[in-house]
Amino acid sequence: MESMEKQLPQIRFFLFAILLFIVPNLFAQNSTSQPQMSSYTQTGKIRIQMWSLLEQDPKLLQETENTNENLFFSYSVNEIKNLAPFVFEGIIHGWKFSYTPYDKTRNVNEYFEYSVDGLSISKNDKNISYKNPYFQDNKLYCWVEYHLSKEMVNKLNHSKSIVFKKISGKGKGRVSEGEEGIKKAFSEALKNAVRNHGRDISKNKPKEILGTVKITGNPRVYIDSGFYVVDLDFFVEVDKIVQYTSF
Repeated sequence: MESMEKQLPQIRFFLFAILLFIVPNLFAQNSTSQPQMSSYTQTGKIRIQMWSLLEQDPKLLQETENTNENLFFSYSVNEIKNLAPFVFEGIIHGWKFSYTPYDKTRNVNEYFEYSVDGLSISKNDKNISYKNPYFQDNKLYCWVEYHLSKEMVNKLNHSKSIVFKKISGKGKGRVSEGEEGIKKAFSEALKNAVRNHGRDISKNKPKEILGTVKITGNPRVYIDSGFYVVDLDFFVEVDKIVQYTSF
């Protein structure tokens, strides 16, 4: 955590030099990030790449209580710190979900909720570390690592040893909402993945589907037309399908 913040001032001069000569509107708004996840069985840690926009919505910056002279990129640092535990929860522990499909005939609205399947991971978790920050394409990039306990490694290995159904989903969230927009995109990606899976496993619309998902592979996050787009792959385990008892 400290290493990322200590290294940023050292490259601040180069950042502003770049910003002086490159017009912000020329930055690619459809650029993609390709995070990589290390082999935890060999390294004992999960390693992903995360990024945050340097040019945040002015309203978001005004809401940030920070007197640091490096406020220009401190919002991006905090955003990565806030989102990293959230992503690691989905990878390491997985998320429990409850999904109710929309049913016009029964006048039932679509409902979806999810929560971490285990202990929450704090942004101050000592097992999280930040490596090699750098600026590119108007973004702050950083490698984020989570050092796994033996119990976590065993849990992940157990998940890999069982044949779970693999599902995928894509979601969107407004860039103007900052990290909340990214979390909304994650939530929508999860909901869409579960919804499509529900259609495959149940001929009739169920009252509720209960289960657990775990992020597998590389979380893919990019920007398109003012929206964060999140494309995720999951392992899914359906615990229970509740059917309607009468029409």
